[in-house]
Amino acid sequence: MKRTTLFPLLVALVAVMTVFGCKKDEDTVGEASLEFAYKVGDQAFAYNQNYTIGGTVVSFETIQFYAGGLELHPEAGEHTAFDQYLLVKPDAGELKLGEIKKGHYHELSFFVGVEPTINSQTTSDFTSRPASDPLSIQSPNMHWSWNSGYIFFRVDGKVDADGDGTPEKAMQFHIGTDAMLRNQAFDMHEDLDQEDNHVHLQLDVAKLFTNIDLKTENITHTGDGLPLAIKFADNIATALSVE
Repeated sequence: MKRTTLFPLLVALVAVMTVFGCKKDEDTVGEASLEFAYKVGDQAFAYNQNYTIGGTVVSFETIQFYAGGLELHPEAGEHTAFDQYLLVKPDAGELKLGEIKKGHYHELSFFVGVEPTINSQTTSDFTSRPASDPLSIQSPNMHWSWNSGYIFFRVDGKVDADGDGTPEKAMQFHIGTDAMLRNQAFDMHEDLDQEDNHVHLQLDVAKLFTNIDLKTENITHTGDGLPLAIKFADNIATALSVE
């Protein structure tokens, strides 16, 4: 009788230990980071290299943007939000987000730009930020000195406007103002269960210029070329993807 009674108790104890063991694993903390790979169609990206986009030869000197409101959404449970901004450049490498619960994740979301409450800060708020803050003074400039607000997405380079195969005309896409903020959401099915977890994304620079004729549409500072700025901002969603 004692053995008969003891066996169910042992089974129950093992079940309880298993449940608590699983719960502990779910709560285990790891680190997450993003890595962006730039490309131009099927070519690797590099500054001062000629590419043909939409039939026009172009080269790039600067291309970078702000990402904020970053969130990772697990298969089950609460999402993890990261209270920080990233300044994404071709050579940025690993951009750390912070701690996450290890698990299976289904979605990454963020916005390209700077939220209105920060975008409307005073000059002293802006200049008092430490140099390590992506929202501090940058070189090249990511904040308009003649107008309050950040440049959300900056592209500088040259285009071949005369068709001789050599880019010679300045190209400037400086996209900003609250209306240009663009929300992005990406499906993903990744197990982030290591101490250090990397989510890989791509930016296809060529897709930023879909339905844009770079020979004639090559300069906008948003306010002085709003229709072109809107076209560019609306192309961001298809230019970005999770690898």
